Amino acid sequence: MKHLSTSASYSHSPLSRVVSACRVACSLAILLAAAEVAGGAQDGPRLSIDLSSGWKFLLCDDAGIESPDYMAAEEWPSVNLPHTWNTKDILDDVPGYFRGVGWYRKEFPAPAAWAGKRVVLHFDAAYQVATVWVNGRFVGEHRGGFTPFEFDITNLVTPLADNLIAVRVDSRWRRDLPPYDMDFNMMGGLYRQATLVVTDKVFIDSSSVTTPSVSRQEGVAVFESTIRNHGYADASVELVAEVFGPDGKKVQSLASTVRAGAGQAAEVRQQTDRIENPKLWSPDEPNLYRVVFQLRAAGQVVDQVESPLGFRWYKFDPQTGFFLNGSHLKLRGANRMDDYPGLGWALPATRQVKDVQLVKDIGANFIRLAHYSQHPAVLDACDRLGLLVWEEIPFDGEGKQLAPYAGARGFAENAKQMVREMIRRDRNHPAVFLWSVGNENLNGSGREEWEAVAQLERELAELARREDPTRPTALAIDQYDRADLVGLYDAVDVVGLNIYRGWYGGEIEDVGNILDDVHRKHPDKPIIVSEYGAGMELGRHSEHPERYDFSEEWGRQLHEWYLKQVNARPFVAGSAIWSIFDFGAEERTAQTIPHMNQKGIYDYYRRPKDVYYFYQSQWAQAPMVYIVSHTWTTRQGKPGETKTVKVYSNCNRVEFFLNQKSLGAKQAGEPLEWKVVFQSGENELRAVGYKDGKSVADSMKVMY
Repeated sequence: MKHLSTSASYSHSPLSRVVSACRVACSLAILLAAAEVAGGAQDGPRLSIDLSSGWKFLLCDDAGIESPDYMAAEEWPSVNLPHTWNTKDILDDVPGYFRGVGWYRKEFPAPAAWAGKRVVLHFDAAYQVATVWVNGRFVGEHRGGFTPFEFDITNLVTPLADNLIAVRVDSRWRRDLPPYDMDFNMMGGLYRQATLVVTDKVFIDSSSVTTPSVSRQEGVAVFESTIRNHGYADASVELVAEVFGPDGKKVQSLASTVRAGAGQAAEVRQQTDRIENPKLWSPDEPNLYRVVFQLRAAGQVVDQVESPLGFRWYKFDPQTGFFLNGSHLKLRGANRMDDYPGLGWALPATRQVKDVQLVKDIGANFIRLAHYSQHPAVLDACDRLGLLVWEEIPFDGEGKQLAPYAGARGFAENAKQMVREMIRRDRNHPAVFLWSVGNENLNGSGREEWEAVAQLERELAELARREDPTRPTALAIDQYDRADLVGLYDAVDVVGLNIYRGWYGGEIEDVGNILDDVHRKHPDKPIIVSEYGAGMELGRHSEHPERYDFSEEWGRQLHEWYLKQVNARPFVAGSAIWSIFDFGAEERTAQTIPHMNQKGIYDYYRRPKDVYYFYQSQWAQAPMVYIVSHTWTTRQGKPGETKTVKVYSNCNRVEFFLNQKSLGAKQAGEPLEWKVVFQSGENELRAVGYKDGKSVADSMKVMY
């Protein structure tokens, strides 16, 4: 049994992200004014500039594009970030989509006020290998498509001049980089934001926040910060950490004197006094504290960063499930991927937040970010809305062979770097409670390959524990017997089981047997059903549903059974629907909607399917009632034939009406189904639910 008492940790990038849309101007005064109008890009002593607008882009790979003298780029089309070049070809009827090289170029000014400052170029992500030049000089390369990277470009910037950024992005498949082979689209480009930040030579490089002692009566937080001095002289500075409560009032203030040698780093550990009766973070009450770190020299603030802080503790019990803040909590969740019509992966922060809200709307308390680190705004939203987060690196193996066994040089080290970058970016978010090191990666061709995968998974899990000892590790398994054969269950602290009986093979009823069998073999291992689902097309219905017909009826039947099995087993900590939204999968053509994975409970355009209302009826607190189905408005049959109408509701009592005549009421716990004989022509259906002295109603019309 693993007991955790922690908030999390957050590695502050030397850059502050901004959501402003200011365009970089020609002087510091204009830059500051634009930042102020855009909503605060000037973050205390740090100047953060959004570089989202005004890039030149082209799919090409000519020689010399990085050079300021490369004149052809002036005629390239202009684009803004986030940007991907795969918004159309992933959905057309031409097999495949472009995975290759694209170039981005952008100029920025360097005002005189930047003299003596440190200038850093930051990208939230690029898929999947990004090589960067400034003013024609090589800066560096980043491998991996889902985590942030940055470069110190101080010595490459020309003062009082326009400076050129050139970025070569390569989205081609590489044997040394996960993901290896997936059933979702992998979209090339600078598909998240870019930022330019100017700081003092002495700055806060990172600050982690943990809560080693938490109870309902008191909490203690520990801050571990790294201060770096990129100047030529030793520096004596003061690090001040101020803690603010959920109400915005200051709770405590800590101060430490730090001496950082020239070109050196200094480590600082600070611990709060006991904070009495802390407001705990949970899905029902996501109370967020805030820590403001200030670096002061000679009484002046020379750097400032912020971090979220949440007081909560949790544990997994392999027999009785998951506990948060001492109370049992069944994990009710969904998988989510970056993808949106017309945008692909290039979703702005506002759309990311709306997606997270849609997960919360079904009554979920848990989200699995499949199968990669997602936009920073997603983590911020989960903190604020109260969604526990399973975060994962893209070590996924849908293909017949995996790179570790195939002899790929660098694959293991790149996977480990992804673990480091994921944890260091997001370990301060109280929402994050599991670090996942893989998904479905035992689909190789033989035991030698499975052994290689299992060994790498053990190494990745150990690395994750070293990076963050406060959280358990996880992975998702779909080859249950192979995992036993190579000891994969023992690699991590929490096991996720991806189960698709009733869709890809086997019978719906098999799910309970799988859960019981894994638990019997591994009674000391906490279990989450990390994926389950079926393809469904919004508005596709059948009187006689069957596997692969993509009807909403088959999907509802499967989801209802799976959730029943999860709820009936205390040792199952919870489950995550696959998936919250339909998403693009270009190679999927044997669907009712080509190039689409249709297992979402919302469709691609975020319109809810019937099963969405099933989960609301099981998980949501606000009274609701829904007649199944609003997209089945024409029914066929013989005169006098009896039909069944189903209602989803979380109310204590529901009464059903046909053409204003009551067909009776049913209590909570009963199957909410009514036998109906439709009249020829138009029929009016109405359901009224009653809960806690309130009533809610739903109505629709059916032609028969």
